[in-house]
Amino acid sequence: MRYHMLGIEWENFEKLDNKEYIVKRNPKFLSHFNRMRKKNFSTILSLNEIQDLINQITRFYEFKYPSKMLDSVGWVSREEDAELDRCIQLSKLLDMKQLQYQLRHDQLSFLKCSYGGMITLTKNDSYDFPHRKLISVDSEGVIDDLDIWELKKDEFLEDTEQIESVEDLYSILQRNPQKIDYQELEKRVLNHKDSIVLRDETLKLVMLSLLYANGDLPSKGYARAKSFMRSFNREYDANLNMKRLDEIMSIDYKNTKEVKRYLKSRR
Repeated sequence: MRYHMLGIEWENFEKLDNKEYIVKRNPKFLSHFNRMRKKNFSTILSLNEIQDLINQITRFYEFKYPSKMLDSVGWVSREEDAELDRCIQLSKLLDMKQLQYQLRHDQLSFLKCSYGGMITLTKNDSYDFPHRKLISVDSEGVIDDLDIWELKKDEFLEDTEQIESVEDLYSILQRNPQKIDYQELEKRVLNHKDSIVLRDETLKLVMLSLLYANGDLPSKGYARAKSFMRSFNREYDANLNMKRLDEIMSIDYKNTKEVKRYLKSRR
């Protein structure tokens, strides 16, 4: 871990920062976002709002772990020790709940990727009017027990033993459509999966933003990003890891030729 950097190291480190965490300057992210929109994906946040979320989380973790706190390596004076202790106590208070208090409802929904609400199934009988069934789904995608029972009672399905969630129901209807229109269910399931992918891709950009934020030493950004990763994996079951940041940190920034080779390979 680098606690100090020479001038040439700073210069080469900054050369590798191609501002991927600015979504409108990230072709890969934009391409992925636009492909999802073409599939009629309903996103909660616009690109500008996604950028706001990245910036807001970055600022929170910079405040949670100030430079002075991360500077404290080895011996410190009594005054510095007291200040460090205050920083540590404040950092403990700035937990996930405190961050969530600062976020808007739509930002929280984007992070949680909730299901929630009602889904309509329609049974099309040739000799009768369409029979519609409303299904109540909680934020985790679990279907209400009474609705599962009524699916069998109202002859939408013969067997409901294996059904607990909307994913279970979707899987069964894919295999056995049984004259049931489940387009709304399908859209909700696929949209949920796309929401998780977009959320996780956004959180990866937060990690890069933390690494490069405010011209701090990469060791400090790395420490902030690692804490962020652990908290968000635990809270949102996000699929984050340190592989990309470890790769960036492993580069010998004194070696300009190596940096140029890395830049060339990234194009």
